[in-house]
Amino acid sequence: MDKKRISQETFDAAVEENIEEFEMEREEAIKDAITQFEMEGVDLSNVVTTGERPAEGPAHPAIALLEVVSAAVPTTEATAAHEAEAAEAAGGAGDGAGGAGGAAEE
Repeated sequence: MDKKRISQETFDAAVEENIEEFEMEREEAIKDAITQFEMEGVDLSNVVTTGERPAEGPAHPAIALLEVVSAAVPTTEATAAHEAEAAEAAGGAGDGAGGAGGAAEE
């Protein structure tokens, strides 16, 4: 059976909740969050559980890589805009391409 996974943000939110709601020290809040997630069968191998986070930059080298990859992948809006520009540059033939193909086959 596959274990559930959580995001870094979910883990960090649980730690912050422990600190705010239960007035725990950071170390205790982290240990409690780890214990709770492990009891629920959550795989924490993709989460930084040390509590050490640099003041600036990503929390983990893998996150930095994901940010680079995410920035390189176009969003749906960017893809749609690019397709619209390409169709416009082609002379707006988008309407005739499908219809002409169907008419030529008959």
